[in-house]
Amino acid sequence: MSSSYSVTQHHYASDKTLNVFIPRSVEPIGCILYFHGGAWVSGSALISIEVASMMVRYRYTVVCPNYTLTKSRKIESVKNSIVYLILLIPTGYYAIMKCTKSAFRKILVFLSVLLVILILFELGTGFNKAPVGSYPENIRDAEKSLAWTLQNISVANEQLFLMGHSAGAHIAALLTNTTTYTISGAILLSGIYMYEYMNHPLLSLLRSEVFHDRKDAFSEFHVKRGLPPHLLCSAALDYGLQNQARTYTGVLQEHGVDASHIVFSKNNHYSIRRQWDTSNHRVLSSILSFMRTASNIKKLP
Repeated sequence: MSSSYSVTQHHYASDKTLNVFIPRSVEPIGCILYFHGGAWVSGSALISIEVASMMVRYRYTVVCPNYTLTKSRKIESVKNSIVYLILLIPTGYYAIMKCTKSAFRKILVFLSVLLVILILFELGTGFNKAPVGSYPENIRDAEKSLAWTLQNISVANEQLFLMGHSAGAHIAALLTNTTTYTISGAILLSGIYMYEYMNHPLLSLLRSEVFHDRKDAFSEFHVKRGLPPHLLCSAALDYGLQNQARTYTGVLQEHGVDASHIVFSKNNHYSIRRQWDTSNHRVLSSILSFMRTASNIKKLP
């Protein structure tokens, strides 16, 4: 609890909750529905606190929902195997090339063999189980949280912005393009919007496990005229996502959407959503400027 805002938790579905940050002592001027990141497989509304606590200072009510995360044994197997491999390389190297003491070498050899077995076990057991909680469950949760916000947060019916970081930006972008509700604007921080961008081996695994390689899970295939204004924010050190955001901005503009793309220097994928009141004040000022000028649109047909 803070002296400048209050936080309450609510159920927007029987098994899903959201946190509502409301400024105290002042009348809210608008509402932000903010989706957290985590590569669609991790994270929760708790990591949204830094953004929410900052935006309430500027008289915005902020709603931060939890949504369905994909539980993938295959992804966990790859992550665990990478960790084991990182441990195996120095262990095996010292066992073979550096260690001169027989007893210590035996220990290192044993650990190396154990790590190899663990890698083989992970790769052998993790690739034969279907993922749980994949698309479109996450976007359906987003739709339900949007409906709850409009029904329960009065100011949301006057000014409502969708916002998200990373996987949350993907959800915010897709929801902006597919909802029939009135949205004032979309603020997207280092998200993924293009299907082809996820051709990288690790990203393609996510695309397969989370989205079943469905193109309709990506906002680029739902761009149309009449969408609300978009602000896409990229980190200078987030090269791949930066190029993709630039391309997606062009797609939006080709359809007559008021879209802008800003690259913020000295930022990486994670720092772009942090410390807006100090080192990252330019991110905050750009978002506030966008929100001041963005206007409501009529309900889409």
